[in-house]
Amino acid sequence: MPGSTNFQQHNPTKANQENDAAYTSDPIRSNGAVAGIYPSASFNKLAYQLSTFVAAFAQSLSGKGYTISDSDIAALKTALDSVVTMVDTIPNATNAVNATNATNLGGHAASYFASLADPHFTGIPTVPTAALGTNTTQAASTAFVQAQSVGSHSLAINGYQVLPSGMIMQWGTTTDYSGEGDKTISLPISFPNAILNAQATTLTYGINASIDQFAQVHDLTLGSIGVYMQAGVATTWPQRACWFAIGY
Repeated sequence: MPGSTNFQQHNPTKANQENDAAYTSDPIRSNGAVAGIYPSASFNKLAYQLSTFVAAFAQSLSGKGYTISDSDIAALKTALDSVVTMVDTIPNATNAVNATNATNLGGHAASYFASLADPHFTGIPTVPTAALGTNTTQAASTAFVQAQSVGSHSLAINGYQVLPSGMIMQWGTTTDYSGEGDKTISLPISFPNAILNAQATTLTYGINASIDQFAQVHDLTLGSIGVYMQAGVATTWPQRACWFAIGY
């Protein structure tokens, strides 16, 4: 919520006032006023510069919600103390924080925050878990490390094994086909970079010379494969397919 200020700029129209060049060479500016009458053009320039800076500063603080007024020096000092305290909590060029004057920033002491360079965290910091196979400079969560570690695997019917080289083998069995048809198989995990090969074969419910079906693999993606069950002249249903995929 905006605050307020009663600080005003002196002589905003710059009437009867030295310009910058005249003020720069004015001996009163460089040597100070002597006894006698202070030339109005010189005084107006001095008062203009001082009041312009003060009014701008007051307007800035007012815009941040502070009430800035010359009617109460104690309240003005309190507002300025608050600003200076927050500035004290900002690390300097050597990443040191003025611990003596720093109190709270955002409800926390300055020591609560970590420097951008060489940060030191306490507690249990968290980061997003990257996709399996990610190889960048981003921070790794323990979940990523565990999934990426050598030997990461799932020994389920539809499972996978991550090899030390980063190669991933995946396998599984489809649900029943009741006739010729197609199924999209979602892989247990997505390959991070590429799927290199996939194969499928018919899995029968028993030895039967009349079975004449075969599985076709198509539409290989990082996260799925298509398995189409084709029937020959002799058919016996239902049937399933076993599939295998490899990638990295």
